[in-house]
Order: sequence, then structure tokens, then C-alpha cells
Amino acid sequence: INRFVDRISKYDKIVCICKEMKEDLIRLKSSLRNRVDFLYNPIDFDKIKKLSEENFYEEDKKILENKYLLSIARLDCIPKDFETLFKAYEKAKKDGYDGKLYIIGDGPDKEKVEKLKEDNVYKDEIILLGRKENPYNWLKKADKLILSSRYEGFAMVTLEGLCLGKNVIASNCKTGPKEILADNRGKLFKVGDYLTLAKYIVLENDKEDLKFNLEEFERNKIFEKFLEILED
Repeated sequence: INRFVDRISKYDKIVCICKEMKEDLIRLKSSLRNRVDFLYNPIDFDKIKKLSEENFYEEDKKILENKYLLSIARLDCIPKDFETLFKAYEKAKKDGYDGKLYIIGDGPDKEKVEKLKEDNVYKDEIILLGRKENPYNWLKKADKLILSSRYEGFAMVTLEGLCLGKNVIASNCKTGPKEILADNRGKLFKVGDYLTLAKYIVLENDKEDLKFNLEEFERNKIFEKFLEILED
């Protein structure tokens, strides 16, 4: 870490992808304070909403009849922490949750994730959907979106969930979720705390199609700030 910080200290301007990352970098080297800024990853909200309206393939329509939780993540067990997700789902089912768990994604730990699924009491209600060209129509129909990661860069999927008015539950990992879900936009749980995650899964949704103020994450706002950084 020290070598990395020394290396980037040679730059005139350092741009992090969220506020928390900026603050962490300043804590590592306070002399960088006036050279560090942050820019959120720009998201095309209109495109996401349009894609969420696309029709499903015929073979998918049957499993879409079910109520389901959704996780969209690379199948990489250490950063994405599927163990906590599956333990929470098992606990939530025992406590009365009546939905299934769908996972969209592919990755190097596919076999490990399949093993975790097979070891789960409710393995028949967990479905690994693989990679989807368009995950947004699945996201729009989901009961809740869950991010169980140990760490993230920006956790963009949580912002995409908010864009579609979803109830989002995320681990309070570094970095991203705390900022994205601020102002009661979603629920946070401590990394690895499957009991709290299970409680939030069981909790009834307040209302459908939640609306949030996401202005700070809109592309135009981000591009304006980017221009200011370049001009500076």
C-alpha cells in the first residue's frame, strides 16, 4: 500500500471513484489532500429503465412466476461472500420468507458456489442463472436486490437497483454501499452478519416502486464535475 501511495503521489491530480475512497487515501497520506478528488461512475439511468422493459425469453417465463431475491455478482467467493448470502437465505426461509433466490453471474468460483448451493437446506429454491446479456428486466421484477460483498470498488449494481425502484440490501463494505444507500435509500448490514441480512430479507417491503433522489449520480452532474477537474 505504501509503495502504491508513493507512486500515485507523483501525479498532479488523483481521482477516486467515491468519497469514501478519497477519504481513505487522504488518511494514508495527508499531504495529498489538495490533489485528491472523486467522481462517481456515470450511469445511464434512461438506458437501464428502457432495458428493464425488454421481454423475456420463453424458457425464462416460468421461473419468473415466482417471488425472488436477486443477487447480481461475479462468481468469486472471497470478494462477493456467497457464504453469507446463502446462510442468510436459509435463516430467512426458516423465519417464513416465501421467495426464491436467483443469482445472475459467472466467474472462476462457479463450482464453489454450486457446492454452497448444494449444501443449503433450500438448495432447490436457489437458482444460478448464469450470465445474462440484460439483467435489468430480471432486476425490475425482483422482490429485493442483495449485495453481500466483503469489499467493492463502487457497488454500481446497488445504484442500478435504486434506479429501478428496488428495495436494496447491502453489506456495509468498503467502498460504495454506504454512500449509495445514504438518506434511507436502502438497508446496510455489517460484512458477514448473515442474521441481520436474514432479518432484512424477511422484512416486508414498505411499498412498491420506491423513488429516490439520485441526482448526484446522474451522468450530467458527473461530467460537469469532470470538466471542472480538467479546468482546474
